[in-house]
Amino acid sequence: MKFLSFVLLISFIYGSQQVEQLINLNSFIGGNVSNPFSRNESPCNMYVSASADDESLLSKIYLVNDDNQKISLNDLRLSRSANTGELQAFSVFSSGYLITNLTTSQLQTLTGFLFQSTRDQWSNSNLILIYYILNKQRNLDNFHVFEADDIQDISRYSTDQSTTLFLNSGRDNTGSQSSVTFSKWDQGDDARVNIYNGFRSSEREDVLIFSNPLAVQDIVMLFPKVETFSVPCRTFYIKSLGRISYRIQPGSQNLFATSSYTTTGLLVKGTDQESSATYRILQDSQDFTGVTGFNTLAINNKNNTQVQVAVYNNPPDNSYYNTSIIPGNAVMSWSIPFVGDKLDIKSRRDNTSAIFTQFFIIQGPPRLNTTTQTPPTTTTQTSTTQASTQTTTMTSKTTTLPTTTTTMKTTPTTTTKPQQPTSKSSTTTTTTTTTTTTTVATTTKLASVSKLFVSIVVILSYVVLI
Repeated sequence: MKFLSFVLLISFIYGSQQVEQLINLNSFIGGNVSNPFSRNESPCNMYVSASADDESLLSKIYLVNDDNQKISLNDLRLSRSANTGELQAFSVFSSGYLITNLTTSQLQTLTGFLFQSTRDQWSNSNLILIYYILNKQRNLDNFHVFEADDIQDISRYSTDQSTTLFLNSGRDNTGSQSSVTFSKWDQGDDARVNIYNGFRSSEREDVLIFSNPLAVQDIVMLFPKVETFSVPCRTFYIKSLGRISYRIQPGSQNLFATSSYTTTGLLVKGTDQESSATYRILQDSQDFTGVTGFNTLAINNKNNTQVQVAVYNNPPDNSYYNTSIIPGNAVMSWSIPFVGDKLDIKSRRDNTSAIFTQFFIIQGPPRLNTTTQTPPTTTTQTSTTQASTQTTTMTSKTTTLPTTTTTMKTTPTTTTKPQQPTSKSSTTTTTTTTTTTTTVATTTKLASVSKLFVSIVVILSYVVLI
């Protein structure tokens, strides 16, 4: 009996992680052909996202499980919790298939997709799942799925880690992937929130695109304000612990100004988009110092598309700081001990990369107090202005981020900014020195080795217990 339990444990660790997948509806065959969708004989849940597809077509496509229960994709799409708006799943015990009397050509016009997940796949860790298996407790209500096709207010409070997956099959007016906009963000003082691109899978590493709290200057800091942001991804998910609430709605929303002295936000460049944003920074009535910075990473950045960031003051001060980073699949960071009037973030259009940039602004003590904070930056600058002439002192600092290999190419350039209009009684000449930093990031993937090591430790521990 103990040996059988050990075998089941091994099968669970390695077997239950192989099922979740996205299946495009246009990949199925019509003409009443049975299209199996289960990779192996494991219990799974099926969800559908097809907000841009014709309901009359979806009503003629059916999922059938091993109990001969069936449901149309249109009914499944509309099956939601009355209290929370969560999508309800179609459960399959061991095998299932899709069937329709539509033609294959009709199916190929669809843009939606199925999401398949094991029932316990989204638990926080294998150790927790093993505990529940050995104790015959399977009440793991910590996985939630939403279709991002309507305005919804979502609230979550959990003492255990919760995962919320968003499915987004919407299209904008140009036929490109539509965005999901987050607003009215409210987070408890002890809450932790991470946002990841895609969906969890044992076949690839998680891609963290946003976090709050955030590590800034070796301090883990909770930002009380999160600015409105949009995510143009088919799937993404939030892992949260504690109290969190927000509003989602389809479409993108441009942010033109920050709404708090200390704040964070997210700017995303989709695979077939460009991104360009200028934020007017809300400043205290006093002349405050502080830190401005960002974290950025990219997926499939084959063309070495850059993220260009500038922080600057309006005339007559004209303090100006900028950097250019080529993001990779590891998070790259940059910050300066300066809070300006405006923040620019932009990336050019390409057809391959998705770039995620989380910015943050922290307003500190007034400039009357001397600060010695050294932000974890690749390039820092300080600026002092006397009369009408601005002198900038540059200090370059190269840092190595954890789990990354970084090559720094720093080229100081001195430019004379265009002269601002002045009155006849005075003439002002402003010279600004800027440093452009280009960073290329690579990473060594250790996830597979780590997972194997953890699994071995768990197995040995279990054997000892037996």
